Amino acid sequence: SYTSYSGENVDVYGLDSRHPTLSNTMLHRVRREYENGMQYQSYIELKYRSIDEIGDRLEQHGLQLVERYADWKKTTLTESSTSFVGVVRPL
Repeated sequence: SYTSYSGENVDVYGLDSRHPTLSNTMLHRVRREYENGMQYQSYIELKYRSIDEIGDRLEQHGLQLVERYADWKKTTLTESSTSFVGVVRPL
């Protein structure tokens, strides 16, 4: 929950689930309930790409992946890393 810019309490509910047919895609749903009774829902699909796919896509757009880290502290990226930070430069 949080307080909106107008001072109204907003309850937030989220649900993540696997895509029914795509193994590299997660579904993310969020519902916001306002004190005045209004509800807003949002939905996105998060597609996960391999590091190689990311590098290929960057090169297609004139960039080169030159460094890879597991976080902003420049921790070495491993197979078990849960995040990715890439340093790129123009080709």
